Amino acid sequence: MLEQMLQSFDNETENGKLYISYPMVEALRDFEEGNCGKEGQCFIPITEIGKYKSLSAERSFNLHIRDYDITVWKRLMEVFVMRLSCLMGSDRTIAYAQYADEASPLSIYRMEENEIQGQAVFVLSAFPEFLLDYFGVKLWRTCVRHTVELPKCSDRKSHFRRA
Repeated sequence: MLEQMLQSFDNETENGKLYISYPMVEALRDFEEGNCGKEGQCFIPITEIGKYKSLSAERSFNLHIRDYDITVWKRLMEVFVMRLSCLMGSDRTIAYAQYADEASPLSIYRMEENEIQGQAVFVLSAFPEFLLDYFGVKLWRTCVRHTVELPKCSDRKSHFRRA
């Protein structure tokens, strides 16, 4: 049913556009500047989802979301792109053209669905996705360093699944 909703609500000017935060809205505060994620923290085990609100609070940098300024939002946007790049299987941050062509709420859902089969959810907030969709390449250029090499995502995934 969720996939059908994402297919139906895929355009903000016609039917509206549905965005999903994984595992929930608190994913927005679960980031570390300049880092895709600490080893194993890009994922939350399905069995731990009930504890995620408190886990994300522990990982946050103790600033309430309403107090985020432009600097924090820029950092958050960069981490979103790093995480999305990792989810997409890239070892470097993806370019805006690849984001625009390959990353949609539906494609992210399908990638997340693969992770769920491995009994985990990849932590990814929908707020940066919404802002990038709205402001486009102009926002991308102010937030995303284009040559950042990411930690080996496959190593993190295999580490997480062994743990």
